[in-house]
Amino acid sequence: MTDTTHDAFTTGLQRLYYLEQELVAALDVLATDVSIDTLDDLGETNCRKELQHRVEAHRDETRSHIDRLEAVFDTIDEQPSVRHAPSLDGWIADKEQFNNVILNDKLRPLYFLDASKKLEEIERSAYEPVLMLAERLENENKVEGIVEKIAQNAEEEQEMLDDLESLAGKESIETLLETSPVDPANRSSLAQSGGNIETLEDMFVCQLRNLFYIERTIAALFEELATDASNDELGEAFTEQHDRTRNHVDRLETVFEGIGLQPTETQNYTLDGLLKARENQFATTNSGRTDLFDLEIALAAKRMESRCYEELLTLAERIGYPIDVVDELTTNRHEVHETTSALEKRGFEDVVQ
Repeated sequence: MTDTTHDAFTTGLQRLYYLEQELVAALDVLATDVSIDTLDDLGETNCRKELQHRVEAHRDETRSHIDRLEAVFDTIDEQPSVRHAPSLDGWIADKEQFNNVILNDKLRPLYFLDASKKLEEIERSAYEPVLMLAERLENENKVEGIVEKIAQNAEEEQEMLDDLESLAGKESIETLLETSPVDPANRSSLAQSGGNIETLEDMFVCQLRNLFYIERTIAALFEELATDASNDELGEAFTEQHDRTRNHVDRLETVFEGIGLQPTETQNYTLDGLLKARENQFATTNSGRTDLFDLEIALAAKRMESRCYEELLTLAERIGYPIDVVDELTTNRHEVHETTSALEKRGFEDVVQ
C-alpha cells in the first residue's frame, strides 16, 4: 500500500469521523435552539418548524454517515479513531456567542439558517479531498467500496445544503424580515448598542463586524498559503486571493462609513478553528503543510465568506440602506464567487499531481 496516499486518506477519514460524531450532539442542541418559540405569528412559527425539521433530519442522517465511515475504517484495516477538527468547536462557540446577545426572538431563525449553511460548507469542504484520495487508494491498491461510501456521504451533505437553500428562499423568511423593526431614526445609536441584537440593523452591524474580521484574517491566511504552496499554480491562485481580499477589506470600510459607523471587528471562532486545524496539520505532518489540506482550508474559508455576503445583502436590501452600500457588498460577493469558483476548478486531483 502506498504510504503517502494511505496516510493522507486515513488522516482525512479521522477528521471526518470526528466531525460526524460531534455533529450529532451539536445538531441536537441546534434543533432545541430553533424550537424555542415565543412568537405568535403563524408564519414565524412555521419557519422555525421547517428549519427544526431539517436540522433533525441532518442529525439522523449524520448517524448513518458515522456507520459508513466505520465501514471504511474496516475496509482499510484501521480501527476507527478521530483527529480533532477545531472548526466545529469554533462554529459552536459562534452560535453560543449569538445566543448571548440576541434579544429579538424573531431574528433567531435568520441566524440559525445561515449558521446551518456554513456548517454544511465546512463538511462539504472536508469531504472533497477525502473522496479524491479514496479514488486514488482504490486504483492503487485494488481496495473496493470506500469510494462508494464516502461519495454517498458527500452527496447527502450537498443535498442537505440544497434543502437549506430552498428554505432560505421561502415566504416564511420574508415574513421574519417584514415583521422585524426597521427604524431609520434610531440608526445613529447602533454604535452604542453594546453588541446586543434587537433589530435588523443590529443584526446587520453584528454580521458586518464579523465579516470584517473574516476578510482581514483571510487576507493574512492567503498570504501565508501562497508562501507555503509547493505547487506554483496554486501559489499564484492564493496570491490573487490575497490581493482581492485586501480590496474587499477596503470596500467594507466604505460600507461602515455609509451607515455612519467606524470600522470595527468581531471575532469569528469558526474561521479561527480552520486556522487552528491548519496549525495542527503542520505539527503532525513531517513534510509540513500539504497543498491538499491548504486547498481544503482555503475553500472552506471562501465558502463561509460567500455565505456572509449573502446574509448581509438580504438584510441590507430589507433595511433599505443606500445604494452605494449595497453596491459595495454586491461587488465583493461577486468577486468572492468568482475566486471561489476558480479554486474549485483547480481540483484536488490536480493539486496532488
